[in-house]
Amino acid sequence: MLDHFKQTVDGSIKGLDADDVPTVIHALREHTGAPTYTEGYPQLLADLYDFVPSAADLDTTATTWLEQDLTIVKALAAELASLLRLPRGSSVGDVWAEVGRKWPVGAIRVKDAAKICANFADAYLVEVPAGLKLSPTPHYLEPMITGGQDIAVDFLTDKPQSCLYYTEDKTSALLTMLNVVVHEYSHGINFVLSAQRAGSPLLNLAGPMQVPLTEGQAFWREWDFSHAAADIVGHSGLTGRQRDYLNLYGQTTAEQSQAIRAAQFETYIWRVVRHLRAMCDVEVNMGWRTFVDFLDQAGEQTGLTEEFLFGECFTFLAQPGYAPAYAIDGIRYGQLQQQAVAKAGTVKDFNTKASAMGFYPWTICDRKLRA
Repeated sequence: MLDHFKQTVDGSIKGLDADDVPTVIHALREHTGAPTYTEGYPQLLADLYDFVPSAADLDTTATTWLEQDLTIVKALAAELASLLRLPRGSSVGDVWAEVGRKWPVGAIRVKDAAKICANFADAYLVEVPAGLKLSPTPHYLEPMITGGQDIAVDFLTDKPQSCLYYTEDKTSALLTMLNVVVHEYSHGINFVLSAQRAGSPLLNLAGPMQVPLTEGQAFWREWDFSHAAADIVGHSGLTGRQRDYLNLYGQTTAEQSQAIRAAQFETYIWRVVRHLRAMCDVEVNMGWRTFVDFLDQAGEQTGLTEEFLFGECFTFLAQPGYAPAYAIDGIRYGQLQQQAVAKAGTVKDFNTKASAMGFYPWTICDRKLRA
């Protein structure tokens, strides 16, 4: 094993150090052997991420949700392909690329969009505390941060802060930018409120126990925002914050309606990606298939490019168990939110409670959120 690892880093395997993803994938195809089981993986799922279901059950759940959301993605892709005058039968990837061109970031400043989203969230979706800061990604951090990332500091003190770094030249599509801002702000809100209100610094320690709750919230917050826009577009008597938020999507009701439909497409694509990451994590670490075999199957099933899928799944293999905790518990978080609202609660009250409770093992979080 050590000899094989040495080959991957000393240049013995040609192509792994290439700058282009197709060359790297080709090198992996040439040198990947049979699937390999990761010793201790099932126990890791239970010990680090507090999973009760087995690895097989997690894979079945992720596969089921993938199939459900992929049906929605393909229907939206067909609808948007017609709107954008693309050829009939255009792939999901082709439609997504055209959506990015149709709705570019343009003249909208990230800082302005983030403020509008934060104001809307504070009124309707989740309490937004002081202590959140949006900044361009420093040059020295750009290799480590793709579109954006939230970094919490002083989170064991009574004056926590959260720094949201956004790399502007890496995201030219408006709807992707909005999703990045919403997702990362969700983390910041969670870290700050938890530090302020959980009651003990031990409940805000950085570690695997944070993943199910904070990643689950951020995953679901994307859905909150796109569906909140769909719920209010075309209505009269809107508040200033509602109008400002809708104006991010366009100036007329027709423009807003089209862009919001595209935003829902964007959100569901990222849901599909999270399901795929979970499946990749389980199937590769359980030794059921190799990573390149997974890429082949995922590309054929989704219509997304091999290069994109590689970028979205490969790095997560460095943290076994992280991707299932992110995706499986993200959907569960949404279910808990919907159950709370059905009992006459509000989305804002539920999300604020979840953000401020601290980072317990997930089974305890689940129980507290049902209370």
